[in-house]
Formats: sequence, structure tokens, C-alpha cells
Amino acid sequence: MAKPASWFSFSVCLALFGGLLMGYVHALTAESRRMADWVETTGVLDEIVVEKKFHYFRPLGFQYHARPQYRYRVGGVEHRGERLGPLRDFAHSPDTVREWLAPYLAEPDAPWRFAGPGGKICRVPAAARRVPVYYDPNRPEDAVLDRADVSRGSMGRAAGLVLLWLGAGGMLAAFVLHLVSADQRSGAAGAPAVPEKPPEPWNWIDWGREGDRQLAAGRIGKALECFEQAIQLNWGEPGTMAGLADHNLGRGRCLVLLGRFREALEPLDAAIGWYERTGTRSLAEARRLRQQAERMATGAGP
Repeated sequence: MAKPASWFSFSVCLALFGGLLMGYVHALTAESRRMADWVETTGVLDEIVVEKKFHYFRPLGFQYHARPQYRYRVGGVEHRGERLGPLRDFAHSPDTVREWLAPYLAEPDAPWRFAGPGGKICRVPAAARRVPVYYDPNRPEDAVLDRADVSRGSMGRAAGLVLLWLGAGGMLAAFVLHLVSADQRSGAAGAPAVPEKPPEPWNWIDWGREGDRQLAAGRIGKALECFEQAIQLNWGEPGTMAGLADHNLGRGRCLVLLGRFREALEPLDAAIGWYERTGTRSLAEARRLRQQAERMATGAGP
């Protein structure tokens, strides 16, 4: 089960996305309503350009932008436009863009061939040269060919509203789950503690391994204690003599490193005695340490 914090984060993202979608659609539909008062004039449609752009929110997907190239005159001044209309700037399907441009296409069913840099530009011949153009009387350079119907944004508003409500509900559910889990934790804290099973005591093998770890870490004194504990727990039973010899070698090594050379002779002699009977590779190291400890103990130098 997901944690309340994860639910809350996901719900916040959902609500934010829903709010952004509603705001985007509201802005477009408000623009469409504002265009109802734009002035109609007659323009000349030169050609239609369809541009294909990669959309990073849709893996391996594209956006198809409709850009009709037209010109019109207002007060004796020529203006150029390339916008089709609100809510018709782009689509994720070329069929949708083809449907929007159908009244202006010379060959509505002709295949589109994209060329140019990256193969992303398609130039389509226009069906009619003279087309109605709607422009803003306050800003004549702003114009569209289709003022569109504001009802086309209803689906986007509905989707945004659903996401917004789902996000709000998820945040509320996450808050309730947080309260419930907090009560459960406080209840568990007040309950009598269940006694834990005591850990199993270490055997001689465990102490020997710990001695190797401590020695590798440079903690010589702690390693010596571990090796001595391992030797104390190993009674020299059959099958354990090799481990006993290794632990004596480890103890002798620690004593040499600590400068306690006379004490190192006994465990090193015990290790050498076993290694000589088995021919193990540790015999050479044991003899070297034994000779070093003996020289240092007698004052003969290293």
C-alpha cells in the first residue's frame, strides 16, 4: 500500500495538471468569445503550411500545426496572417488538421509530403484565393480565418474539472490515511513491549571472523580480544584444529603489531605446529612472524 505522503504528492500533481488544463481551455474559449466582435474582410490565401513538431510530452509523438499563409488590407495597409483560429492551432493527429483545413484545400484527399529540415514542413496548395478574414479592430495585425465555436473547449474543461476533483479527493484521502497511521503508531507506542528473543551467543567461528574484520580495519586491540575469545571457545575438537591454528596465528600477529613480542611466541608456536603437519600455505607467514618476534624479544633487532 502506498504511503500517505506518496498519495498526497500524486494528488497534488493531478490537481495542478487539472487546474492548468482548465486555465488553458478557459483562456482559449475567452479569446474565442472576444473574436465574436472582430471585423470580417476579404483576404488572399497564398498557400497552406503544415508543420510537424516533436512533442516531448508524447513519446514518439508529434504535433501538427496548421499555418495558412494569407494577406488582407485594413485602411489601405496590407497585413499578413498565418493563424487558423482558436483551439485550432495544432493537433496530435494529421487527420484532425486535415479536417480543419478541408474548406481551404485544393485537394483534400491528397497525401501530405513533409520536406525541409528534418522533413517537418509540408506546403499544400489552397483551393480558393479569396477567403474571409476576421481581424481585431483594435489590433488589425491580429487575424484568423475561423473564429471557431466556443463549445469546442467543453471537453477540455470537463477533463480538467475531473482531474481537479480527483486531485482534491486524493489529498483528502491522504490526509485521512496520515491521521489513521498516526493513531496506529501512537497505539503501538502505548502497548506493552513484546520481549524480543535474545540473540544467539557467538561461537568460536564468529569471533574469529570478527577478529579478521577488526584487524583489517586497523583496530589491533579489538582484534586481539576477538582472537583470544575464539581460542577460548575452541576446545580443539576434531575438525576444528585448522581454525584454532588460524586464530593463534591471528593472535600472534596482533601481539607482534602491539610490540608484545614475548607473548607472541606461544600462539605462533602453536600455529606452526599445526601448519607443519598439514603443509598449509600459512606456515611461511607463521615462521616469519615467529622469527621477527624472537629477534625483537631478545633485542637482536628486526
